[in-house]
Amino acid sequence: ITIAANDVTKVYDGKPLTGSWSLVSGSLEEGYELVVTFTKSITDAGEDETEIVSYKVMNDASDVTGNYIITVGRTKGKLTVTQREVTLTSKSAAKQYDGTPLVKPVVAIAGNGFVAGEATASSTGIITKVGSVKNTIVIEEGAGFKADNYEITKNEGTLEITKNTDTIVITADDGTWVYDGQAHSKNTYKVAG
Repeated sequence: ITIAANDVTKVYDGKPLTGSWSLVSGSLEEGYELVVTFTKSITDAGEDETEIVSYKVMNDASDVTGNYIITVGRTKGKLTVTQREVTLTSKSAAKQYDGTPLVKPVVAIAGNGFVAGEATASSTGIITKVGSVKNTIVIEEGAGFKADNYEITKNEGTLEITKNTDTIVITADDGTWVYDGQAHSKNTYKVAG
């Protein structure tokens, strides 16, 4: 039988990418398994070469390799792990001034997303007075996170507070005095609206 190493590609998922092989010609008895060992594996995004270093034919727990003539047609294969694409989007929002902060901390995560446990994201934009700010996205890195394993796109929204257009009526309070030749004033008022 003849076997050959393959080129293998996958998106980064935090797990090792090992060599792969194909049976080019010949066949095994039903229930037999060909176990092939390679020199290396890779986990992080990038490329490397791996090579077949050993092989054996197993019938359950018995090694029956001696019953076969095994030829390796192609001994080396390329391992490629591509970056994981992640798109982060923070929300935009607007409101009239009311004296309370405007916040939108939730970030939508699209694309391949982060590998579980490696990272999450939130937005930190906050505004209270009239104006606008970017709803900045922050990545909280967890165990195993490496920026080179990801291609991250950030779409940051805008938080805006506009002037309050509600009508406010200010009414001065009346005052009454008995004439005494002095100037008088009343510095109180009522606010409505």
